[in-house]
Amino acid sequence: MARRRLSKSDLKELNEKIAVFSLVVEKKDAVEILDDADGTFYLVNGAPWLFEEKGKLIPHLKAVLGTAKLLPRVTVDAGAVKFVVNGADVMRPGVVSADEGIAKGDIVAVVEATHGKALAVGEALFDTKELLAATGGKVVKSLHHVGDKRWTKEF
Repeated sequence: MARRRLSKSDLKELNEKIAVFSLVVEKKDAVEILDDADGTFYLVNGAPWLFEEKGKLIPHLKAVLGTAKLLPRVTVDAGAVKFVVNGADVMRPGVVSADEGIAKGDIVAVVEATHGKALAVGEALFDTKELLAATGGKVVKSLHHVGDKRWTKEF
């Protein structure tokens, strides 16, 4: 397991990459990269913020839970919750609503309708209009969910 702290120039580059998520790493923050068998993780002050998936930076679910409105949201009904928390892709019948402005390929938070808690982070397979117009099929590909190895990992 390799763990290294980012330099100030690395922090500037990281901030450019994560600006799309409205995340900002301050100069005073301790930012580390952890490379191990489970992948590459970016830790800020010891907490997981991001991970890499196929060369793409994706917010960690724990960062999504701790930051209001970090990602556009796709809201699912109570019937879909048990499937989403077990890693299933989001199917259209379970979707209650979706934020405006989601584009195909965007990283989104999948939240439950009752309390608005994030259950998963995924990739939108359609833009908002197409997603809501669909009558069936997968609409969000799950990348990370509550209880998976990224969630339970000790940092």
